[in-house]
Amino acid sequence: CILNEGLNFLLVCKPDSHKILYKWVKELDAMGEIQTLVVKRWTGKRKEMDTYRFVNQVPLRDGEDALLINWCELVTTLEDGKIIYKNAFATNHDITPENVKEVVEAGQARWKIENENNNTLKTKGYHLEHNFGHGKKHLSSLLLRAHSKITSHFYILALGRLRLLLNREVLEIVHYSCGFPQSQQPNPT
Repeated sequence: CILNEGLNFLLVCKPDSHKILYKWVKELDAMGEIQTLVVKRWTGKRKEMDTYRFVNQVPLRDGEDALLINWCELVTTLEDGKIIYKNAFATNHDITPENVKEVVEAGQARWKIENENNNTLKTKGYHLEHNFGHGKKHLSSLLLRAHSKITSHFYILALGRLRLLLNREVLEIVHYSCGFPQSQQPNPT
């Protein structure tokens, strides 16, 4: 559906939800086909190691018509080997050693926004649960989310319009205080 609309995707990819994909990843890893990038960094308090693993053109499911996706994973560990973060993503963007960090960062940002939105809907008086379907049973939840997104877009547009109007007022005040006649004031649009 996303690709049919001409859009790209970058989605969280969990082993329990994508068993066939992870079977491929495990087999490709055993053959040494998974690319790896290791980045060691100091956080100001401790040393951490980010291990990025990725592979392109892996089937998401069984079948000849399976969508081929590009998979990447980030595992962050401490010096003692303790894992403090692990997540993986599926995308249609090509992944390279040069862009794998940016792909993961974009995936983390998208996940954070979605997670915070779901937590708000669950815990701030809306009493909605996350739904994985869009049928009649979950229609009210779907409609509320759509309404929330539309409202957010409306406020962004309204703030942009307010900023434009304020800029016009400031220009008019500056031009008036500088003694420009009304006819010489530039049109700020």
